[in-house]
Order: sequence, then structure tokens, then C-alpha cells
Amino acid sequence: MDASVERKPFREAIWPVLACGAGLFSDGYINNVIGSVTTVLTYQYGDLYKNSTAKLYVADIAFAGTASIL
Repeated sequence: MDASVERKPFREAIWPVLACGAGLFSDGYINNVIGSVTTVLTYQYGDLYKNSTAKLYVADIAFAGTASIL
């Protein structure tokens, strides 16, 4: 380790770790919710939803919403 590198105090160094953890939690939450949304739409609209192109794009829209936040 180079002696000229100054270490940050723990309270300053932990913030990026917490922010990344919150982001991962948020992504997992959205992925879980979109699975439930797809199930509910399937029950509510039946074959109309199953045979539509909307079913293909619901998860894509959720991903786009997640990526646009970043």
C-alpha cells in the first residue's frame, strides 16, 4: 500500500456501499413486483393478455423504468 494514499474515515467510505446496496435492493424489488403484475394481468384478462404483444413488453417497460432512474 502506498503511503501517500490517504484513507477516508469509515463514515465517509461507507456511503457508496450503502447506495449500491439500495440500488440492488430496488432492482430486485421491481423485478419481483413485475412478476406479480404479469400474473394479475393474466388472471384478469386471460387469453386476451396471453396472446397479446403486451405480455412481451411489460417486463421491458419495467426494465426501461429502472434503467432510466440510473
